Amino acid sequence: MPPPTEAALPAAKAGQTQDEAQHITLAQNQLGIIQTAFQCDLTRVATFSFAHGNSDLRFHEIDGQVAQDGGHHNLSHDTNAGAAQTRIDQVYCEQLSIYLQKMAMVQESNGTLLDNTLVVFFNECAIGNTHSINRMPVLMLGGKSLKLQGGQHLDFGGRYMNDIWAAVCGAFGTDASFGDAAFTKGPVTGLFG
Repeated sequence: MPPPTEAALPAAKAGQTQDEAQHITLAQNQLGIIQTAFQCDLTRVATFSFAHGNSDLRFHEIDGQVAQDGGHHNLSHDTNAGAAQTRIDQVYCEQLSIYLQKMAMVQESNGTLLDNTLVVFFNECAIGNTHSINRMPVLMLGGKSLKLQGGQHLDFGGRYMNDIWAAVCGAFGTDASFGDAAFTKGPVTGLFG
């Protein structure tokens, strides 16, 4: 298997920081490394974050469709920045889509790499300007080998991520409960068949 090829990192344009100029390219390079590690069975577990929660990346310098100036974290607290925040979320979803399509093209003995990988995509806050973690949207993709019940929208009535992770652990055959008892009620149901 050939090693992953890394795209060259672009130089910053006038007004951009180096991080802003290279943000998307670095993300795709890092996701490519993760994909290769999965393909080589070096690991089947990875975490990836596009940016940290207090990111000052200015998306008007990354994506020309974001009209508002200001760092991502500050925009998440601006109740008048809905269109900018929506476009930032779209940019990240587009990058995730590229990665998932690449995974779906890799054939393995019992399906594709995406079939044999559970991708859990979420933001650390349900609502950025209040830092709410209640009713946080979570998107699960792939996971065919775990019998992920796709194509559905589930409302867990305000349950926390601990309960979702407990359900994921159960799908992998591990009985896990963890976290502060105030934030866990046990595994949610309906995710896996």
